[in-house]
Amino acid sequence: MMIGIFCVSQTILSTFRNIFTIKKRYILSGIFCTLENIVYYLFVSNAIVERDYKTFVVMSIFYGVGTSIGIIINKKMSGLHEALIITSKNVDDILTLKECLKDNKIKFILTDSYSTKDEKNLTIIAFVESKKQKEIIENQQTKLLIELL
Repeated sequence: MMIGIFCVSQTILSTFRNIFTIKKRYILSGIFCTLENIVYYLFVSNAIVERDYKTFVVMSIFYGVGTSIGIIINKKMSGLHEALIITSKNVDDILTLKECLKDNKIKFILTDSYSTKDEKNLTIIAFVESKKQKEIIENQQTKLLIELL
């Protein structure tokens, strides 16, 4: 049971780290990252070393519980309602979308990614706060698709 509490704690700490990272509160993000790793390395990693099947099942259940609690915390604290993930091999499309997001003050993360065929892509994770922001992204994607035709 104690390991379950640590699994839930680690997941919640991870949620706070992510929220503060998105909000660009770097010191708080760093503090929560440190706490998350302390919980993992001091408590959770010991259970993993034991290689006990029942412990893995308990940990998995409690990580699920922690994730559910984390989603509730995220919705309350971050003000973000939805994350849209857009991936493309076409760099120009993603860069155009990036500019659109910046112009409309929509928060996003731009990263390199790879397809299952090891093709390099660019991925944007856009954090939309309203229906209007979601429509802006969908309209931009539609516009880019029409230009390809």
